[in-house]
Amino acid sequence: MTNGFSGQVSFITITDDVYTEEELMALSGDRTENTMPGEMSISGKQPITIQDDGNISLPSDACMNAEIKWDEEEETAEIILTPNGDAVIDMDGIDISVVNAAKLGFDEKATDIEFIEGKVVIRLVKKANQEVKELQDELSGYVSQYADKIQKDGGKYTEESWSQFVQAYNAMKRAIEEDEKDVELLKGYKNVFLAAEQGLVLKEPDPGSNPDKPDPDKPDPDKPNPVPHPNPRPVPPGSTPGYSDIREGNIYESKGYLYKVTSLLKRTVTVVGMKGSFTKLVVPDTVIFENVKYKVTEIGASAFKNNKKATSITVGKN
Repeated sequence: MTNGFSGQVSFITITDDVYTEEELMALSGDRTENTMPGEMSISGKQPITIQDDGNISLPSDACMNAEIKWDEEEETAEIILTPNGDAVIDMDGIDISVVNAAKLGFDEKATDIEFIEGKVVIRLVKKANQEVKELQDELSGYVSQYADKIQKDGGKYTEESWSQFVQAYNAMKRAIEEDEKDVELLKGYKNVFLAAEQGLVLKEPDPGSNPDKPDPDKPDPDKPNPVPHPNPRPVPPGSTPGYSDIREGNIYESKGYLYKVTSLLKRTVTVVGMKGSFTKLVVPDTVIFENVKYKVTEIGASAFKNNKKATSITVGKN
């Protein structure tokens, strides 16, 4: 309600086509009262009937004239109530009932009421028309919201997903420009557009043109320099420069014997087992792993316990 109108307007759904004066009177209570000499205040319940033929009527004692104006497609109507003679409309105490409005498809929630220059103006909108307006407003909002994206973001998405998105956007925009009023079509445009927006797929980055991709030939300033091997040594011919894969505490095999590296710094190993069985056991002074010589300084307690064929053992000088 606007312009200071604080009365009420409600809908009464009546299924009969014609009502007697008595029936309309029964819908209303005390409608007029004297305020000042020569002046009549119109208040209380005031039934207004929209006939099936589109005309409007009031009870004979309503002290008002009623006029109804329809739009060309009869989707909206404007009812103007004008008091007779010296009568005035009590904008706080009047309770207007629009009879037959709901039957004719008008939406009570979309009703707009104004009090203008002593007259009451009631604007009615049919439910279907109200739904059209809401959908048109929603689609117009999408058109405005995504206008900038349409202009700038095409290069971010795959060609197929972007093409579907643009087509859905243009179809929705055209429907608004052409004032499409079909509810189902408007819903369809909306749903197709939202599905296309959800279906946008970002392009895979091009490694050759990605400025954020690190260059393997350039050192990474955020990555710490590797710690030098404690025992740098020459790289054997045919091998790739780098650090040894030998790790302290790991076990390595040489000529059927298994050795555990006990110290990289001292380059020492311990015999801890063997592969297969030998009749003559030979523990060398040294072994070589990755071109590095390690001293064999110890034999593990269980190194040869599973070798039942051994008849002799030779141990190096370490």
